[in-house]
Order: sequence, then C-alpha cells, then structure tokens
Amino acid sequence: MDHTRGPGARVIATCVLAVDEVGPRFAARRGFVEVERYVPAGERDERVGLRLSPGGRGH
Repeated sequence: MDHTRGPGARVIATCVLAVDEVGPRFAARRGFVEVERYVPAGERDERVGLRLSPGGRGH
C-alpha cells in the first residue's frame, strides 16, 4: 500500500465477490469499508465494492 500511496493516490479501492465471506473480512481487518454492492451487466454474481478508510493501514 505504501507504493500505491506514493504517487499521491487519494482513494484506494477494490472489489470482491459477495459470496466470498473471507475476502470482505480480510479487507475489513486492513481498514477497507464496504461502499456498494452491485451486479455487473451481463453477470449474475454480486460484487462488494470496498475502499480504504482514511485511517486504514491497508496491509
């Protein structure tokens, strides 16, 4: 995450499949918060959009 922050990134985001319970928990332990749930066009599987909270450590 330090590498990502270096160039001046203001937002760090990722997404995981909603059926994957481990991914969101893993991300939450690193300071990510859920910002949305969505199903991409043409897909059936719901995704969870996550962003690193301002105080999140990311690693």
